[in-house]
Amino acid sequence: MAYIDPGNYSTDVAAGATYRFKLLFIVLMSNVFAIFLQSLCIKLGSVSGLNLAEACKEFLPKWLNISLYILAESAVSWHYWTLYIIANE
Repeated sequence: MAYIDPGNYSTDVAAGATYRFKLLFIVLMSNVFAIFLQSLCIKLGSVSGLNLAEACKEFLPKWLNISLYILAESAVSWHYWTLYIIANE
């Protein structure tokens, strides 16, 4: 979803242009947050040698890992549900 690759970015921009630029602000903000998160993950990997999932498993309590998992899955579901609603307008 939030990967920064040319195909994903161009698809998002094309979708924003199709729907009269309603989505372009969301595309911009999601890319800014993705760049910030990826820069933090690079720092984490450089210092600890762990990726984000491994660091969460090692340093966070189990209840928090389960909560984060539920939030991530609901975010992905919400994203695809929103795209489905927008595509069928």
